Amino acid sequence: MPKETVLVAGPPGSGKTTWLWQMIFNHIPEDQPVWLFDSEKKLRGVMELFATEVPKNVTILDAVSVSDIVVALEDEIYPVLAGEPEGYGVVGIDMLDKWWEKAQEHWVDVMHDGKKKFSDHIETIVKRKKDRGDRSPSQFEDSFIDWPVIKKWHNGRMIEPLLYEQPCHVLATTATREIRGEGPMADRLGGTGRLARWETINQMAEGEKRNDFRFTTILGVQNIGLAKPEYQATLIKDRTRKLGKPTNLYVRQPLIPDDSGIHDLWVEFSSRTGAPKSLEPSG
Repeated sequence: MPKETVLVAGPPGSGKTTWLWQMIFNHIPEDQPVWLFDSEKKLRGVMELFATEVPKNVTILDAVSVSDIVVALEDEIYPVLAGEPEGYGVVGIDMLDKWWEKAQEHWVDVMHDGKKKFSDHIETIVKRKKDRGDRSPSQFEDSFIDWPVIKKWHNGRMIEPLLYEQPCHVLATTATREIRGEGPMADRLGGTGRLARWETINQMAEGEKRNDFRFTTILGVQNIGLAKPEYQATLIKDRTRKLGKPTNLYVRQPLIPDDSGIHDLWVEFSSRTGAPKSLEPSG
């Protein structure tokens, strides 16, 4: 089957990590190898909502540094995927936005031999601008040399080879933040393309901004409940699933729980779009 790359974005408590395990137990065959990157050391705790032991086909990777992530991808995962058909294997990334943060920290570690944090580096840049009397002390103008190198690590060694060169399905989650409408960091100043994707839920995915274009499918999840959880899903982006029909996007669709009180985000998505209910390899 065609490779699926899915990004689920939402605030804390919206069920993103639960969704990863739900996919494994409900929508991924047991003979599919699965690798999960545990960015916040919470995957095992959430798994206990479903089972007492990690399934035999699942490997949890406690890879939290850039070096650990690259080694896990290139030395552990890619050799297993080599020569396999499209749709073979699944890589899950809990909190993908942490990879972007780690890439920034890694570059500063390299520059300063591990003696300086990224926040300190940016603070130094801003201070230099203030000392020069610059009217808008934004860090980005003076750190233009940093970003291409940081992106080379994040995009060239971690994200793009996984999404573009490997046969496996990729399932990722990411945090969101409110859209910035005013000030020097306003999202509207960067153009309307990315903003238009997210303004229906007034939230925007954290992490490297071009991930919006790298993933085929993006789902936004929100919990609007007060006394008890009430979840809504918005299909922000997807590919055309049927010739001659436009992408079946939807906004703030209520997620109805079953008798046990659990909703299934993938069932809702697949029933509305025609996406496969099970992530299997071709052939």
